[in-house]
Amino acid sequence: MKFEDYIKERKRIFAIQPRNKETFNLLWGSNSLGGETGEFQNLVKKVYRDYDQTINNQMKEKLISELGDVFWYWLFVCDILNFDPNNVIEFNIIKLKKRYNIE
Repeated sequence: MKFEDYIKERKRIFAIQPRNKETFNLLWGSNSLGGETGEFQNLVKKVYRDYDQTINNQMKEKLISELGDVFWYWLFVCDILNFDPNNVIEFNIIKLKKRYNIE
């Protein structure tokens, strides 16, 4: 799936989800993003603690699932702030190139 197709599909799915209009704000989005990031981090911890640093197919599926949730809320926050996700990732690369003095 292409990035642009994901954005369109996410917006379509989100539009039909029940929600309280008062929770449609930056605080809710940022907390959700942080929570999903924490769930991903917890899985990575388990890779080192329980799986002898081996990422088997079951763990890969869980990691992909949580990264998908992180991505979902990252785009949600972009929507709330009216940021074009493409501009955000481009800005990030420019920032990193400056930081590491890369042309």
